[in-house]
Amino acid sequence: MTRFATLAAALGAAATLLAPAAEAQRWGGGDRDPGAIYLYELANFQGRSIRLDGEAPDLRRLNFNDMISSFRIEGGGEWELCWDANYRGNCQIVTGQNPDMNRWSFNDQISSIRPVNAQGPGGRAGITLWSEPNYQGRSVSIGEDVTNLSRLNFNDQARSVQVHRGSWTLCEHADYRGRCETFTQNVSDLQRFSLSRNVSSVGSEGRGPGGPGGPGGPGGGWGGRVDGGTQGAASTFYARPTISGQRVSSCVSSSRNCGQAAADQLCRDARYSRAVHFIAERSSGQAWHLGDRRASPAREVLADVLCVR
Repeated sequence: MTRFATLAAALGAAATLLAPAAEAQRWGGGDRDPGAIYLYELANFQGRSIRLDGEAPDLRRLNFNDMISSFRIEGGGEWELCWDANYRGNCQIVTGQNPDMNRWSFNDQISSIRPVNAQGPGGRAGITLWSEPNYQGRSVSIGEDVTNLSRLNFNDQARSVQVHRGSWTLCEHADYRGRCETFTQNVSDLQRFSLSRNVSSVGSEGRGPGGPGGPGGPGGGWGGRVDGGTQGAASTFYARPTISGQRVSSCVSSSRNCGQAAADQLCRDARYSRAVHFIAERSSGQAWHLGDRRASPAREVLADVLCVR
């Protein structure tokens, strides 16, 4: 590495950084070759540059930390760019090229880079938001809570979502306010949950909404635990579920997304995947609306809900 860097400095050209063969074998396996990524200090592929064909967990070691303003990828692979070293902080998966990052929050902010197929089981960020249905368009990968997607230039942009690990809650307003939905699986079109182009904050399980310091923590308004269940090995049966002492409306929000959508949301709030059975029964009083996170008049409430993982 030192010999290559010295040669590049002497020639006044870009430094070429080759991943060791052992590292390539460690991550490559039978995956498609991700090619290489060229990183540039200035916009329009100008200034000092380096070429990577493998992982770079800390760009400080290459004297290129927080210095990238344009990039191009050869070979058609996907690469993950992260704000912090060791692939922490906010990350985004990119393809192709970006000749000018000056209007993007990742400009001069990148500290670690790796090919997507180098991430190994469980290594990818927890969730990826896409700007188009079916996981197309621009994307941003997130590994930690984001209280306001505006700082990632992705506010009200998400139209589909891939969940790589864990449970994630998407909310329509910053700081986990407004209507929220919790997901443990991929969703090809957020329109089914009335969240298409309507997501401003993202929280992970145990944090964000319902976690310490989030709106569901002490003094918060997230809504509380789902009660009234009988737990099995991989399921829970709710004869008459309640939240904060209130029966649960069969509609997610006022008169919208009723029936199966409400039962599925109840199960997700209870940390299950979906509802495989439910019935609704008449009501003449107040009930908890899962989308509004508050009690209001409801004509029907959920009963006999079976949640599975």
